[in-house]
Amino acid sequence: MQKQLGTVTVELAIVGSLFFLLLLAVIEVGRVMYTMNALNEATRLGARAASVCQVQHGVIKDIATFNGGGLLGGLETSHITVNYLDENGNVVADPSPSNEFGFLQVRYVKVEITGFTYNMMLPGVGALTLPTFSTTLSRESLGIIPNEAAGC
Repeated sequence: MQKQLGTVTVELAIVGSLFFLLLLAVIEVGRVMYTMNALNEATRLGARAASVCQVQHGVIKDIATFNGGGLLGGLETSHITVNYLDENGNVVADPSPSNEFGFLQVRYVKVEITGFTYNMMLPGVGALTLPTFSTTLSRESLGIIPNEAAGC
């Protein structure tokens, strides 16, 4: 009996370490899923703004970053790309209203988030670069409202 006084402590240390590592892994998976859902929502918000705001308006990327509200740490406007597409899904080179031919070609807006890096909380695990998230919506007004001032 005297020889086994420390065995319970050692077993607790081993099992406890594995339990807490598993607990941290479950929490980390939840954080990754939340981040992926938030990135998907950011593209949706950006595409909605791009479909009703003036072409290439600066507020589109701000809206896609949740107005810089910190909902998703590390999401910058540099991660966001806004493209205006024709009916075949090709990028319209100059979709601005001053180029009437290009502006009239726009049928869809596409917002993408690329290069977002997620920092893992687990010890010994580095950063994870998440895949590209995108949302494509039909164009709406593109900031042009008949007989009214354009804006967003």
